Formats: sequence, C-alpha cells, structure tokens
Amino acid sequence: MKKTITLLATILTVLALAAPAWAATNLTVSLPSGTNYEVGDTFTANINLLPSERVYTIGVQLSYPADLLEVQSFSFASSWMPLSQEGYDSIDNDNGLLIKTAGYPGGISSSRAIGTVTFKAKNSGQGAIQLTSDTFALNAQNTDVKGNLASLQVSVASSEIISEEPVEEEPVIEEEEESISEEIVPSEGETVPEEETTPEEIASEEESEKEPEIIQPVSFAAAIGDILSLGTGNDWLSLLVILVIAAIVIIVIVYFRKKSLEKK
Repeated sequence: MKKTITLLATILTVLALAAPAWAATNLTVSLPSGTNYEVGDTFTANINLLPSERVYTIGVQLSYPADLLEVQSFSFASSWMPLSQEGYDSIDNDNGLLIKTAGYPGGISSSRAIGTVTFKAKNSGQGAIQLTSDTFALNAQNTDVKGNLASLQVSVASSEIISEEPVEEEPVIEEEEESISEEIVPSEGETVPEEETTPEEIASEEESEKEPEIIQPVSFAAAIGDILSLGTGNDWLSLLVILVIAAIVIIVIVYFRKKSLEKK
C-alpha cells in the first residue's frame, strides 16, 4: 500500500513539473524538403506558432550559418500585420540573422503559420538554423509566453558540375587518288614479251610513212606540147589543131580586151 502511494506521488510530481512546459507557447521551424542540400540549391523553411494561450504579437529572430546560406526572401502568412520599424524588421546575410515582427488582430489561440523563409545554399558544410532566445510571443498583458524554440541541422554538399565541352570534329580531308601507272620491271632471267604487230597495223604504218604526192599544175604550154606530140606522123592534123587553138586564144584575148574597154 505504501509503495502504491509513493508511486502515485512520484507521477504527480513529474506531471506538476512538466505542466508549465506543456502549457508554454512554442515556435517551430520546419524544412519541407529535408535537411540535405547541394551548393546552388534553393529551399524554404516554415516558421509556425503553437500557442498555449491567446497570443497577439510575435517577434521572430532566426539565426543561420552565413558562410553556408543566405536569405533571399521572407513572407508572412495571411492575417499577420508586419511591424516594419528599425530593429524589428531586417535581413542580415553578413551575420546570418533574420528579424521579423508582426501582430495578429484579435489574437490567436490555435496553431498558425507565421511565415516562410527562402534560403539559397552558397557553400558546402554543416550548420544550424535556429530561433534565438530574443524571439518572443506576447499575450494580452504583453507578457512573453514563449516556451521551446526549434533548432535544425542542415548539411550542404559541394556540387561538382562537369561542363561537357563540345568536341570539335576535325575536318575530313579528302585525298585525291592519284593514278599511278605501274611499269613491269623484269626480274633477272626474265624477258618481257614484245607485243605482236598484225599485218594490217604494219600496212597502215607504212602508208603513214609515205610522203604525200604533190600534184604539179599543168601549164598551158605543156598541154599544147602534149597535143603536138600526139600528131607525130600526121602533119596536117597537127597543123589543124594548132590553128584551132590559136583561134581560141585570139577569141579569148579579144573578149577580155573588149570587156576591159567597156569598164573604162
């Protein structure tokens, strides 16, 4: 009986100590696309509110490894009214700190998204994205009721990009085929047979070697001499031929002379 009472007392003590933590307002950070990235990747982180009582104002201060990541943008979820005063709204990529502050009209008592951060991985390595202790959640009495603050480890791997350079094709040079006449060179002890020549080829060669016959023009006097030679033994016939020829010559001379005089 005593052991049972002792056990119940212990359980009640633990519950009493844990009650404040369960009743606290928590702010969380989630990475929808995981925690492993490569250099050049862009990814988002969601910041959410889990209130234990009605919250009217929140102030988010998010730290991140400035040597690995940079914030490209931040956007509040709907219904939040951002506070843009100096010290309450800034993005410092040199020191790795994001500060955003906003109020919720009428307050909020249920789970709600605060906003979305867009990161870009710029170097390889590992680091933490976490809400700092300066983060706050104010109730109606402007009391900070924040509880647990989230922290996430991210890993960025180097991305080896191998650029495939186009291989330049060497121009194909077309080599002209040269016709080479092959001469048959007889080896020792062998004779090259001479080509046989046909009788027709011999005759054509002899005809081509003959000198062309030159036809000499026959003069008029030679023709008369030939005619006279025909009359050997017949003097009267020769005389008659000479007279006919002489008459023809005279007629021709007179005709051309008359033509010459008419032209003048």
